[in-house]
Amino acid sequence: LLHIDDREATAAALRAAIDGGEALHLDARLQDNAQGPRWIDVRGAVERDRAGRVVALAGVVNDVTARVL
Repeated sequence: LLHIDDREATAAALRAAIDGGEALHLDARLQDNAQGPRWIDVRGAVERDRAGRVVALAGVVNDVTARVL
């Protein structure tokens, strides 16, 4: 459902969080054919085990369409 124009930036933010240990924060659009595009705010962090391997990505996704439009 991720809007095609936001896919590259979203993938880059995920890579930065996984590879670089950065916090994940991005705004993106979801394409909902019934209601039109919906804006979401995504925030999260990568969780690692003691060896440094990624074991989870935890976060929250909020619908911020009303704020953006």
